[in-house]
Amino acid sequence: MFLIQNALANLRRNLGRNLLLGVIIFAIIATTAVTLIINNTANGIIEDYKFRFGSRVNIVPDTARIMDNVLGSLGGMLGGGGFDRSAMNPRVTAQQSIAFAQLPYVHSYEMSAFQPAFAPLLYTVDGDADIEIGGGGMGAMLGGGRGGNPLGVLPEINMETLPNLRLYGNSWEDFDAGLRELVAGTFPAVYGDVMISMELAELNGLSVGDVLPLYTVSSAGQTPREFAITGIFFDMTPENATGGFVRASFLNRRNEVLTTLDTVITHAGEAEAGINVTALYYLHDPSYLPYFETAARNLGLDDLLLVTTNEAEYLAIVEPVLGLRNVTQTFMVIVLVLGGIVLVVLASISVRERKYEIGVLRAMGMKKKQLAFGLMTEMFAMTVVCLMLGLTAGSLAAQPISDRLLAAQLESIIPEEAAPEAGGIAGMLGGGRFGQMFGGNTIDAQPLSELDVSLGLQSILQIIAISLLLAALAGLVSIIRITKYEPMKILMERT
Repeated sequence: MFLIQNALANLRRNLGRNLLLGVIIFAIIATTAVTLIINNTANGIIEDYKFRFGSRVNIVPDTARIMDNVLGSLGGMLGGGGFDRSAMNPRVTAQQSIAFAQLPYVHSYEMSAFQPAFAPLLYTVDGDADIEIGGGGMGAMLGGGRGGNPLGVLPEINMETLPNLRLYGNSWEDFDAGLRELVAGTFPAVYGDVMISMELAELNGLSVGDVLPLYTVSSAGQTPREFAITGIFFDMTPENATGGFVRASFLNRRNEVLTTLDTVITHAGEAEAGINVTALYYLHDPSYLPYFETAARNLGLDDLLLVTTNEAEYLAIVEPVLGLRNVTQTFMVIVLVLGGIVLVVLASISVRERKYEIGVLRAMGMKKKQLAFGLMTEMFAMTVVCLMLGLTAGSLAAQPISDRLLAAQLESIIPEEAAPEAGGIAGMLGGGRFGQMFGGNTIDAQPLSELDVSLGLQSILQIIAISLLLAALAGLVSIIRITKYEPMKILMERT
């Protein structure tokens, strides 16, 4: 206890010298705190965007190859051959989408699906429009629509016709956005459960617990199925998918039947068309993309489809943050190296100035390890005070410094000039009408212009560790110096 009390008293006795050491330690800690806070926040954002964009797989049509095939088919047709429509419509089957999700390179995935459906026994919203456009809907051809048959046993169907409903699996975005709201029952949970809109339920006198009979359609033909209504929702989405330009029951969103993903895709055959699956795959790491593509090709992915990630969009967004991180990392290393050198030099000078004090204590019988403990206690006590002040100052200064550095990074980014619009086929393939038709990607990502930084637990622990290492380094230098001093020689030099 005496050694600790004496060490704290020495801090007061040598106030000027210790203040100088404290200022250096405070400056190092405060600067390190600012850089670590910014750096850790930037790392978090970079990793988040890397996962969201750099690791997200996009399967899109290869517009150049498709156009070559189309032109080749047109040439063949002019020469008396037929036109190959499959050249314009490469697709991922439902079974392939499911298989891709099970690949070991996939971290997670998002998948939804929809399938056209016929409801000959239902009154459908805009069913009268089906009659007006020539009986395109199943309800119109069988006396359905607004004057359709009452619910009962499904009739036999053996004719080509257009659907009047859409069956959606795992499509809940509108509920998350507040555009749809469950008003009765529960969300579909198991195979065969469905939800319908209030309008569709009121038109047909349906309620929770009733059976919904309809036909689903795919390349395999029409399949009669029965579903259990578990919920009814209030719908505030735009009623018509075309904005009202064309009225038909199939286009009216009030005729959407919502269900689980399994309910839609369970009956999909290996090469079955008509079931449209939308899938996003997120890889464990962007470097897995070639392995994912190889495995997907082995599972039958069409050669006319490209497998890419949004790495370009990811880089466009995080470019200023990457620059900010590099600046702060470099600055932190410089501060720690130079600050450590200055701290060691000052600690060494401080011990030399206290030679007589050390000689007296040694002559009184104090052992070297006791002196070392006292010097280390002084250094750690001073560091703890500087640590609290440095953390406070660093957390306050981090945001304005981050804003300034990020603004400088944004100014240093020279926007790439838009490439001149190409003419002819090249222009169309480079993002014109054909590029849009076949799903060509354009990068329209804006760099991050704001970075909200805060002092987190990780930053606090790192700053504490660095502070203790600095204190240990300065204390170790002091201890090495005092072990070289002989007490009698010091006292003789004093006289």
